[in-house]
Amino acid sequence: MRINIRENADKLRSEHGLTLLEMIIVIVIIGIMATAIAARFVSFSRAAEAAACHTNQLSLETAQSMFFVDKAREGNGYYADDIDLLLPYLQGGQIPVCPGGGTYELFGNEFITCSIPEHQR
Repeated sequence: MRINIRENADKLRSEHGLTLLEMIIVIVIIGIMATAIAARFVSFSRAAEAAACHTNQLSLETAQSMFFVDKAREGNGYYADDIDLLLPYLQGGQIPVCPGGGTYELFGNEFITCSIPEHQR
């Protein structure tokens, strides 16, 4: 079997690959798409975090209302001024934690807020 070097060299020259410019363009397009996807993911994560915090605030407000009703039955209706007083009214006897690391603040009524401004209702 005889190998013709000239034929093999011609075959290699006739095969087309990607040029450096084409490779750079593909990498730039992939980078733009990855950036857009990452930004969208962060946005969805923040929205989910705020929604979970809103749910926690509603749970605490419900516990605050139940606390008030119990105290009203005893003849002295008032709202809790300490979040620990709401423990018996919360599922599992645990105070919900803000997923963003915020703290919950009780007001003189049943309204409860989070210390993170984006989590305000």
